[in-house]
Amino acid sequence: MKPIVDELKEKYSDRIEFRILNVDLPEVESESKKYEVSSIPTFIFLDSSGNKVDQVVGTMAKSEFENKLENLLSQ
Repeated sequence: MKPIVDELKEKYSDRIEFRILNVDLPEVESESKKYEVSSIPTFIFLDSSGNKVDQVVGTMAKSEFENKLENLLSQ
């Protein structure tokens, strides 16, 4: 997934902030718990106020990921 995420991160950098967290690190444990991350990969989509609007657990095809981003941006 990393190459797909990296490509979309570059493409949408002017409209979306991407954060990649290594959930094995103690310093992000509180965020992992807050969003109930129990599997990797987990993609959590937040609005501009930091509210969770969607979550996907597992891998996605690039087209599926990009469609998800476009749909969220159009809301």
